[in-house]
Amino acid sequence: MRTQTRHWFIAACIMLACIILGVVVVGDTEASPYPALTQPAFAPSNLVRAIVAALYYAMIAVVLARALYRRHREDAWMLIAGVVAIMLVNEVLNVFLFRMGDAGLSFWARAGFAVILISTAWAAIRVDLVACVLLGIYLLWVGFDLIWAFDLMRLNPSPVTEAISLP
Repeated sequence: MRTQTRHWFIAACIMLACIILGVVVVGDTEASPYPALTQPAFAPSNLVRAIVAALYYAMIAVVLARALYRRHREDAWMLIAGVVAIMLVNEVLNVFLFRMGDAGLSFWARAGFAVILISTAWAAIRVDLVACVLLGIYLLWVGFDLIWAFDLMRLNPSPVTEAISLP
């Protein structure tokens, strides 16, 4: 297998493993308490979320493949570790919202996810500019998602939000 093709294959396998992990961890969304939560007025439709999810998987796979291709650069392993962390945390954080229905935990998990994403984009600056731009584009969505999750948390108080007494 050619070197570059191998990187794409490895990236696709890791992505597929993370998707499977997400399906297993989140479980049956039919029984999810999420639909019963009061939604912010600017909640994105399911179609918009599906489009963003498809773009996310494509962009993250490209970022990972490019990082693997440049693995001999000094900071490439930080980028690779960050991208794998992004993929794993992205799948697991959905548990708080779709399985537990806890908007507070969901917001704080998304805030932590944003920190990982920003750190990974920072690492990408030194390794691969295209990867950095792709992560920056995704960061725009995550910023919107954080605002949405904060409003969702505000509209649906939980023990987490009550403990920190948000207005």
